[in-house]
Amino acid sequence: MRRLFNMVPQIAICILVLMLTAGCATYPPSDQRVSFLQCQRFNPDNPPEKTRDALSVGDRYRQLVIDNLGDKTAQGKANVYWYTEEGIKFYKYVSEELEPSNAYAAVCVGQMYIMRARMAPGKNGNEQLSLADKWLAKANEEKSGYVETHRFLGEMYAGKEEWRKAEAEFAKLTDSGFEDSHIYAWLGYVLKKQKKVSEAKMFFEKAVEYDFPEDSSLWAGKQM
Repeated sequence: MRRLFNMVPQIAICILVLMLTAGCATYPPSDQRVSFLQCQRFNPDNPPEKTRDALSVGDRYRQLVIDNLGDKTAQGKANVYWYTEEGIKFYKYVSEELEPSNAYAAVCVGQMYIMRARMAPGKNGNEQLSLADKWLAKANEEKSGYVETHRFLGEMYAGKEEWRKAEAEFAKLTDSGFEDSHIYAWLGYVLKKQKKVSEAKMFFEKAVEYDFPEDSSLWAGKQM
């Protein structure tokens, strides 16, 4: 019995090591079964020479991420992680090497981190949102008032459950006369989270009425 009692600290240490090892092993996920046949991987020894070429590959990876966001399986999560990883490399190359003032590239890096956060577990998701914040701030510096920057700042704040800040970003767009079901639906959502029911309903109705993009309009209709 005394021998078993003396082993308790050792057992506890072993369990802790196993827990930490398991946590590290699950994120980032393995790229073993992720297919890169649809897009070239970034090669630092032979990077794209032109901005448009780098952005084009980054955009293809971004679409692959969007296509996989609804897949909550382990494979879907692996696809999202590694497609964002490659896409970010192309966008960052534009922002850091080819055209540092390119706000679009910086916004896209931010969007990639936001999408990754939606599939990342626990604190890893918060880390991705912090990286998104950094890149969206850079985009804002390069091009003040850029619609896409405010859109993704709103989504980032919503991801952090900072509803007032999210509302402020989406409201900047609607107050300027920008019309889009996606923005109306998001604004309705963050207002609903703040229990501003009548205001939320008004923007959900606007999203349905404007009817573009259609998926945002359909989603808003289900929230009323």
